[in-house]
Amino acid sequence: MLLISEKATDRGAIGMLAAILDNWWAFCALLVASMLIFGILLPKAKAPVFAEASPELPRKVLDEYFWTWTPEIARQFFLFIGPNGRRAYRRFYWSIDFWFPSLVASLANLSLLLLAFPRSSDLTWLIFLAFAGWLFDVLENVNHFRMAGTYPVLSPVSLRVGPLFTLTKWVFALTPLIVALLGFALRLK
Repeated sequence: MLLISEKATDRGAIGMLAAILDNWWAFCALLVASMLIFGILLPKAKAPVFAEASPELPRKVLDEYFWTWTPEIARQFFLFIGPNGRRAYRRFYWSIDFWFPSLVASLANLSLLLLAFPRSSDLTWLIFLAFAGWLFDVLENVNHFRMAGTYPVLSPVSLRVGPLFTLTKWVFALTPLIVALLGFALRLK
């Protein structure tokens, strides 16, 4: 099993990032930034997607289906938002969703994991859990961006792997929180 020693995390980009993020101020700042992004910026940025959509359509993008979406949900979504909605959906990904939300949330998770498992811990390698959520969000975003651009032709591969990307993103977005709570519980022991 790979163990990252304190010396290993003190070198390079990971060490610099760890030195910045392993304090409560960094975690709180990233948490507030995440809340602002997810609570204000994203809802405003995705509003044009639904500007011409049918009122029966749920006002959520495919990313927001926690237990994931089905190929039928994707087909209906792209049909109901229409051509202007699909263009807005691609703009939404390109201008906002590719860059900020998941990255900031992953950095908040990284900071929390560093607080639970200090760099001197043999379990510091658990900080890499924070990056898994970001990685699967990027894969999910690329898939959704592509589907919006190719509709009405939706690749069977995109329809098959897309829901897995979404579910895996959510699992890895929440896993660091649970692991950090366990880390804090172990330290209190």
